[in-house]
Amino acid sequence: YMGDDSDLKIFHDSSNSFIQDLGTGNLYVDSNSLQIRNATGTETQAVFTENGSVELYFDNSKKVETTSGGLNVTGITTFSDRINVVSGVSTFQDNAKLTFGTQGDLSIFHDGSHSFVRDTGTGSLQLSGNRITMRNGDASSEYMLTADENGAVALYYDNGNVFQTTPQGVNVSGVTTSNRLNISGVS
Repeated sequence: YMGDDSDLKIFHDSSNSFIQDLGTGNLYVDSNSLQIRNATGTETQAVFTENGSVELYFDNSKKVETTSGGLNVTGITTFSDRINVVSGVSTFQDNAKLTFGTQGDLSIFHDGSHSFVRDTGTGSLQLSGNRITMRNGDASSEYMLTADENGAVALYYDNGNVFQTTPQGVNVSGVTTSNRLNISGVS
């Protein structure tokens, strides 16, 4: 026991070891570099570096690291409790980015005015699905585009289907205007 009123205790109760702070104020551990390891000293569990990162490990493999720009996570990340839950929806602040890829090639973010899905890496940004739709932002109440596997691609104006691909070419609904129209294969 340490302190006038035995405020700090370091003890073993026959089963477990304890460092117990019972006094007022905080318990401080001061160090330029603090490492927490397993009992035999063969596995790192956490590292705290002055003016640097905090690292957390699982089975001696670094999984979380703080950086000057935020947080690096290695592996699959799941949230059982959402970040900034507002009415059951996970939210991020403006300009916060979700990035994917070794070089951060794919990012999803909102800049305060516009929303972006940005691919800056090699290759192409690909959407895959049996049916892909684009709908308006107001409760998805209107179609803007639909694309069906082995079927038509359709464009909409004010929720009205005005252009569709067909096995023979295209169908256009309504009046079509053009500065130039070339038609081939008409008999």
